Amino acid sequence: MDIMNIQSQFSLPDADEIRRRLAPAQDNVRIGMCDEERRAIQEAAEAFESYFLQIMLREMRKTIPDDGGIIPTSQAERIFTEMLDEEIAKEAARSGGIGLAQTIIQQMTRDSYMSNMR
Repeated sequence: MDIMNIQSQFSLPDADEIRRRLAPAQDNVRIGMCDEERRAIQEAAEAFESYFLQIMLREMRKTIPDDGGIIPTSQAERIFTEMLDEEIAKEAARSGGIGLAQTIIQQMTRDSYMSNMR
């Protein structure tokens, strides 16, 4: 077998074809997902990021000493602080957050795209 004729013997994809196959899908048509599936993935990813941020805020608050001060912290204030952290986390996830939701969405759509390529 002549080494110079290997490409003629095997059909090797060009660089553009490889990029197209490996790139994460950006539109619904390419990956075969309906709007409901994309919306469900987005909602789940944002909910996960929100929960992650809420846990992170709770753990960060634990690092602040609660020595009581002049007015001791009441149960109502603790509940309010937990609810505030939850809302901060939800709003942060909705507005882009730390990028965790977007990464999850890209991964899930890429996996769906790659399974459609097979």
